[in-house]
Amino acid sequence: MILSKERLSFKRIGHFVDHLLSLCSPFVIAALIGCGIVWSLERAPSQTIINTSTYFQVHSGQDMQFSIPLIVQTQAHRSIYRMWLTGESGDVAYMYPDQRVPNPQRLDFSEHHITIPTFIKSGVYVLHVEVIYPFNPLKNGTILMSVATLNIE
Repeated sequence: MILSKERLSFKRIGHFVDHLLSLCSPFVIAALIGCGIVWSLERAPSQTIINTSTYFQVHSGQDMQFSIPLIVQTQAHRSIYRMWLTGESGDVAYMYPDQRVPNPQRLDFSEHHITIPTFIKSGVYVLHVEVIYPFNPLKNGTILMSVATLNIE
């Protein structure tokens, strides 16, 4: 007899919880739709940093270590790092492979290594860096930097 009373009370609790969830579900759906609207209308952040004071003389095929007094602070927990060289005309001369940033909250360019490809012709090139990080579930933020000018011989 005691067992049936316990089943009856669990059944009542189950009905109460089910009723409570059915009353709350329209509000949860409205809140999710509201979040989706805010995320889709919110403008993703985009910053551009131009460093014109750093100039390097390098040779084609050289493994280059450069030190630039540039530290960028972000709120990102994960991000992708993309680098490329552009020629004097602004066309992309070489695109380095994408990399994951180990510590995206602090982008430090005080010690960095790149290899200048052997097929790059002599001339003046600009090293660009783009950091892409998730801003919200629908959009990505970007930081675009012109890091250094390279005179390749």
